[in-house]
Amino acid sequence: VVMNPQTAAAIGVATGDRVEIAAARGSLVATVRISAGIRPDTLALAHHFGHTAYSRLAAGRGVSGNAVIADGTDPVGGNLAFNDTRVLVRRA
Repeated sequence: VVMNPQTAAAIGVATGDRVEIAAARGSLVATVRISAGIRPDTLALAHHFGHTAYSRLAAGRGVSGNAVIADGTDPVGGNLAFNDTRVLVRRA
């Protein structure tokens, strides 16, 4: 998960640390990457990476954001709620 340096400092994490990301739908644990290129009130998690199956080579690798993405759609554009999911983040 990519986060702003201010956000990371506020919860005491650095690049390479693990955080728990929790939302109404569920939670996941991801490795932190710090970048000043992201807003302090936003997290970025690459979508479509992370598998729970697909063979012994892919199973358990990466993190899937599906565990936390809110059900429903964006009220403005009607897209899936990729950009509208509110989460809590803490050191894992």
